[in-house]
Formats: sequence, C-alpha cells, structure tokens
Amino acid sequence: MDKKDFENLSESELRELKESIDEVLEEKKYKESYLKTNPRGVAIAWIIIAVILSIYRYITT
Repeated sequence: MDKKDFENLSESELRELKESIDEVLEEKKYKESYLKTNPRGVAIAWIIIAVILSIYRYITT
C-alpha cells in the first residue's frame, strides 16, 4: 500500500489493520514454534512413557 492509502483511513480502520497484522504475526509465531517441537517425536515419546508406566503398574500389582 502506498502512503496515500494509509492517510485516507480513519483511526478505527488503522486500529483494525494493526490488530489484524498482530494476529497474523502471532499465528505465524505459534505455527513456527509448533513445528520446531517435532510433534511426531513428542507423540512417540508420550506413547513410550505410557507403555513403560503400564508395564510398571502391571508388574507391581
């Protein structure tokens, strides 16, 4: 957008634009951090932990 486009916007429209930009940036941060955690690896780790706990409870009872 050109500077002239922003000059024609009211304060409420500028505020809405800023909020929408902030929302997009926040979603992008969340998505990047989620992908960095390697969801498949985390799921496999939880499954292994659950199996170990099940075996432990089975043996101790």
